[in-house]
Amino acid sequence: MELSLFIIVFAIVMYLKMNKQIGKNKNSNKNKNFTNNTIDETLTVSELSKHFNISSRQLNQMFEKLEWIKKENRWWIVTNKGEENGGIQKYNPKNKTKYVKWKPSIKNNHELLELINPNRKKEHINLVHVNKKKKPLSYKEKIKKGEEYEKFIAEHFKSQGYTIAEHGKDNGVKDNGIDIIAKMQKNIYFIQCKNWSKESSYKIRDKELKVSRQDAKDYMMKHPLYVNGGYKMKLLYITSEDIFHKSALYYAEEHSDIIECKVMPMHT
Repeated sequence: MELSLFIIVFAIVMYLKMNKQIGKNKNSNKNKNFTNNTIDETLTVSELSKHFNISSRQLNQMFEKLEWIKKENRWWIVTNKGEENGGIQKYNPKNKTKYVKWKPSIKNNHELLELINPNRKKEHINLVHVNKKKKPLSYKEKIKKGEEYEKFIAEHFKSQGYTIAEHGKDNGVKDNGIDIIAKMQKNIYFIQCKNWSKESSYKIRDKELKVSRQDAKDYMMKHPLYVNGGYKMKLLYITSEDIFHKSALYYAEEHSDIIECKVMPMHT
C-alpha cells in the first residue's frame, strides 16, 4: 500500500516538472519569435540613394567627404562623426562583409542635404528674404526719411563751401517744390531731393523737371535781388537711388545749362 502511494506521488511530481519545462520552452520560443520579428528601421545606402535620386556610389562619396565613413580594406566603416549623425556599423557573418546602415533621421540631415543640393541653402536664403520683405512705410516714416535725406544733402553742400537755406524744412508743404537753396558767389542752386527706392514703380519723368524748373523761376521773380544781382540759376534734381525715367534724362540733357539730374546715395 505504501509503495503504491509513493509511486503515485512520484508520478505527480514528475508530471508537474515536465509541464513547467514545457512552459519555459514555449516562453523561450515566443521571445525568439518576437526578437526575429522586430522591425529594423535603419536604411541601407541603396535605399537612401533611391530616396535622394542619386547613385549609391555618389552617396558614399558624400558620406566620406563629410567624414562620416572611411574605407578599410574594401569595406566602409562608420566613424565617430558618422555615428553622431545616425550611422550604424553592421556585419554579415554569412558572407563576412562589413557595411553601414543609417537611421531614418539622415533623410533630414542639413549637412547632407546641402551637399546633395548646393542650391538648397541659397534657395532657402532667397525664400527667407522674400518672407522678410519690408512693409510699406507709414506716412510719418516717409516724411522722416525725406527729411533725413534733405539734411544729408544740405550738409554735403555746406562742406563744399555753399551757403545753405533749408527751404523745405523751413516752409514745409509751402516750399513750392524747392527743398534746399545753395549759394556760392553768383551761382544759386535750387535743389529738389528724393529719397525713394528704385524698387518703387514711381519714376521721375520730364514733367516733374518742368514743374521744378518753373518753381525755381517763380522764386527768382519773387526775389529781384537775385535777378538784378546777376545770379546764375540752376535746378538740381538729386535722388538717393536711380529713379529717373529716360524722358527726364533726355530733358535734362537738352537743358544742361540750367538742369542737372544727380544720384547721391546717403552712404557716400
